[in-house]
Amino acid sequence: MNKLVEHDRRLSKLEFEMGGVRKLARKTSEDVADIKITLAAHKDTLDAHTAKLDLHTAKLDMHKELLVALRETQVEQGQEMREGFADLRREMRETYSTVAVGMAQMTAMLTIAMGQSEKPDDRGGAGDG
Repeated sequence: MNKLVEHDRRLSKLEFEMGGVRKLARKTSEDVADIKITLAAHKDTLDAHTAKLDLHTAKLDMHKELLVALRETQVEQGQEMREGFADLRREMRETYSTVAVGMAQMTAMLTIAMGQSEKPDDRGGAGDG
């Protein structure tokens, strides 16, 4: 009977310990469920941030394309302006040269005219008509 009492005592001890194991398993299961909920929330947050990041990346790509196009336009316009200013400078030089020649001719004519007006009139005086 001694063995029967020993088995009974061991069985009682195991039943007691199993109660603790069940409580621990239940608590662990609850903790795992809480962790799963938390992880799901974190995943949703990360997915939302990823979507925002993708949107911002798309906007940045669009802005980059706009800036590249703007830069190309600026380069083209700068070249057009340089060519236009070169044409304008050439035209101004030609015009100034023409004006200088014309002024030189007018100066020569005025000089000749002033020299002739200082000479006495060969027809018998000025103002006789």
